Amino acid sequence: DQYGRVQIDSSEGEVVIVAKGEKPVVQAVAPFDCVATMNRIGNVFPIRFEYDLTDITKPFDLSVSQYAALLKDPRCTSLNVEIQGHADFKGSEIYNEGLSERRAELIVDMLTKAGVDAARLSVKALGETSPLDPALTDEARMKNRRVEITVKP
Repeated sequence: DQYGRVQIDSSEGEVVIVAKGEKPVVQAVAPFDCVATMNRIGNVFPIRFEYDLTDITKPFDLSVSQYAALLKDPRCTSLNVEIQGHADFKGSEIYNEGLSERRAELIVDMLTKAGVDAARLSVKALGETSPLDPALTDEARMKNRRVEITVKP
Protein backbone atom coordinates (compact mmCIF):
# COMPACT_ATOMS: atom_id res chain seq x y z
CA ASP A 1 0.00 0.00 0.00
CA GLN A 2 1.04 3.64 0.13
CA TYR A 3 2.91 3.02 3.41
CA GLY A 4 5.03 0.20 2.03
CA ARG A 5 3.17 -2.58 3.79
CA VAL A 6 2.94 -5.92 2.10
CA GLN A 7 0.38 -8.63 2.59
CA ILE A 8 1.12 -12.32 2.29
CA ASP A 9 -1.54 -15.01 2.14
CA SER A 10 -0.04 -17.56 4.52
CA SER A 11 -3.02 -19.88 4.79
CA GLU A 12 -6.60 -20.08 3.73
CA GLY A 13 -8.61 -17.39 5.46
CA GLU A 14 -5.61 -15.70 7.08
CA VAL A 15 -3.79 -12.56 5.98
CA VAL A 16 -0.44 -11.43 7.41
CA ILE A 17 0.46 -7.74 7.06
CA VAL A 18 4.03 -6.57 7.62
CA ALA A 19 5.71 -3.19 7.47
CA LYS A 20 8.22 -2.46 4.71
CA GLY A 21 11.57 -4.07 5.48
CA GLU A 22 10.18 -6.48 8.09
CA LYS A 23 10.23 -10.22 7.55
CA PRO A 24 6.84 -11.88 7.69
CA VAL A 25 6.29 -14.32 10.53
CA VAL A 26 3.98 -17.10 9.54
CA GLN A 27 2.76 -19.26 12.39
CA ALA A 28 1.94 -22.85 11.70
CA VAL A 29 -1.69 -23.70 12.19
CA ALA A 30 -2.36 -26.90 14.11
CA PRO A 31 -4.20 -29.50 12.05
CA PHE A 32 -7.86 -29.99 12.80
CA ASP A 33 -8.33 -32.89 15.24
CA CYS A 34 -11.45 -34.77 14.10
CA VAL A 35 -11.29 -37.37 16.87
CA ALA A 36 -10.95 -34.80 19.66
CA THR A 37 -13.82 -32.81 18.17
CA MET A 38 -15.97 -35.94 18.00
CA ASN A 39 -15.21 -36.71 21.64
CA ARG A 40 -16.10 -33.15 22.59
CA ILE A 41 -19.44 -33.44 20.80
CA GLY A 42 -20.15 -36.61 22.77
CA ASN A 43 -19.43 -34.83 26.05
CA VAL A 44 -21.36 -31.64 25.28
CA PHE A 45 -24.23 -33.17 23.30
CA PRO A 46 -24.92 -36.69 24.63
CA ILE A 47 -27.51 -38.79 22.81
CA ARG A 48 -30.05 -40.02 25.38
CA PHE A 49 -33.40 -41.81 25.19
CA GLU A 50 -36.54 -42.01 27.27
CA TYR A 51 -37.36 -45.32 28.93
CA ASP A 52 -38.14 -48.11 26.44
CA LEU A 53 -38.17 -45.72 23.46
CA THR A 54 -36.16 -45.54 20.27
CA ASP A 55 -37.33 -42.05 19.29
CA ILE A 56 -34.90 -39.23 19.85
CA THR A 57 -36.34 -36.13 21.49
CA LYS A 58 -35.14 -32.58 21.98
CA PRO A 59 -32.50 -31.52 22.92
CA PHE A 60 -30.78 -34.80 22.04
CA ASP A 61 -31.50 -34.40 18.32
CA LEU A 62 -28.90 -31.61 18.31
CA SER A 63 -26.24 -34.24 18.92
CA VAL A 64 -26.91 -35.97 15.64
CA SER A 65 -26.67 -32.75 13.63
CA GLN A 66 -23.34 -31.96 15.31
CA TYR A 67 -21.96 -35.42 14.48
CA ALA A 68 -23.27 -35.18 10.91
CA ALA A 69 -21.59 -31.81 10.37
CA LEU A 70 -18.29 -33.18 11.66
CA LEU A 71 -18.45 -36.38 9.62
CA LYS A 72 -19.24 -34.42 6.44
CA ASP A 73 -16.40 -31.95 7.06
CA PRO A 74 -13.79 -32.48 4.30
CA ARG A 75 -11.07 -32.74 6.95
CA CYS A 76 -12.82 -35.70 8.61
CA THR A 77 -14.03 -37.81 5.68
CA SER A 78 -11.48 -40.54 6.46
CA LEU A 79 -13.14 -41.28 9.82
CA ASN A 80 -15.14 -44.49 10.08
CA VAL A 81 -17.30 -44.64 13.18
CA GLU A 82 -19.14 -47.17 15.28
CA ILE A 83 -22.60 -46.29 16.54
CA GLN A 84 -22.97 -48.04 19.91
CA GLY A 85 -26.45 -48.51 21.33
CA HIS A 86 -27.01 -48.92 25.08
CA ALA A 87 -29.94 -49.59 27.40
CA ASP A 88 -30.55 -49.47 31.14
CA PHE A 89 -30.90 -52.61 33.26
CA LYS A 90 -34.72 -52.80 33.20
CA GLY A 91 -35.98 -55.59 30.95
CA SER A 92 -34.37 -58.81 29.84
CA GLU A 93 -30.87 -58.94 28.36
CA ILE A 94 -32.23 -60.04 24.98
CA TYR A 95 -34.84 -57.27 24.93
CA ASN A 96 -32.29 -54.62 25.93
CA GLU A 97 -29.85 -55.78 23.25
CA GLY A 98 -32.56 -55.40 20.60
CA LEU A 99 -33.59 -52.03 22.01
CA SER A 100 -30.01 -50.78 21.95
CA GLU A 101 -29.61 -51.99 18.35
CA ARG A 102 -32.77 -50.14 17.27
CA ARG A 103 -31.48 -46.99 18.94
CA ALA A 104 -28.15 -47.26 17.13
CA GLU A 105 -29.89 -47.96 13.80
CA LEU A 106 -32.02 -44.83 14.29
CA ILE A 107 -28.89 -42.71 14.63
CA VAL A 108 -27.37 -44.34 11.54
CA ASP A 109 -30.54 -43.50 9.61
CA MET A 110 -30.45 -39.91 10.82
CA LEU A 111 -26.78 -39.51 9.91
CA THR A 112 -27.26 -40.97 6.42
CA LYS A 113 -30.31 -38.73 5.84
CA ALA A 114 -28.06 -35.81 6.83
CA GLY A 115 -25.60 -36.81 4.09
CA VAL A 116 -23.06 -39.04 5.85
CA ASP A 117 -21.95 -42.03 3.75
CA ALA A 118 -23.47 -45.18 5.27
CA ALA A 119 -20.33 -47.17 4.38
CA ARG A 120 -18.47 -45.21 7.08
CA LEU A 121 -20.94 -46.22 9.82
CA SER A 122 -21.30 -49.50 11.69
CA VAL A 123 -23.65 -50.55 14.50
CA LYS A 124 -22.87 -52.30 17.76
CA ALA A 125 -25.62 -53.22 20.23
CA LEU A 126 -24.32 -53.37 23.80
CA GLY A 127 -27.63 -53.58 25.63
CA GLU A 128 -27.14 -53.15 29.37
CA THR A 129 -23.56 -54.47 29.46
CA SER A 130 -21.69 -51.12 29.60
CA PRO A 131 -23.45 -48.71 31.95
CA LEU A 132 -22.04 -45.21 32.39
CA ASP A 133 -23.47 -45.15 35.88
CA PRO A 134 -24.03 -48.47 37.71
CA ALA A 135 -26.28 -46.92 40.37
CA LEU A 136 -29.88 -48.10 40.52
CA THR A 137 -31.37 -44.60 40.47
CA ASP A 138 -33.61 -43.05 37.80
CA GLU A 139 -30.85 -40.54 37.02
CA ALA A 140 -28.33 -43.33 36.44
CA ARG A 141 -30.76 -45.25 34.26
CA MET A 142 -31.29 -42.11 32.12
CA LYS A 143 -27.53 -41.79 31.56
CA ASN A 144 -27.35 -45.44 30.51
CA ARG A 145 -30.09 -45.16 27.85
CA ARG A 146 -27.82 -43.74 25.19
CA VAL A 147 -26.00 -43.99 21.89
CA GLU A 148 -22.28 -43.27 21.69
CA ILE A 149 -20.38 -42.60 18.50
CA THR A 150 -16.74 -43.66 18.52
CA VAL A 151 -13.95 -43.89 15.97
CA LYS A 152 -13.78 -47.39 14.55
CA PRO A 153 -10.35 -48.92 15.08
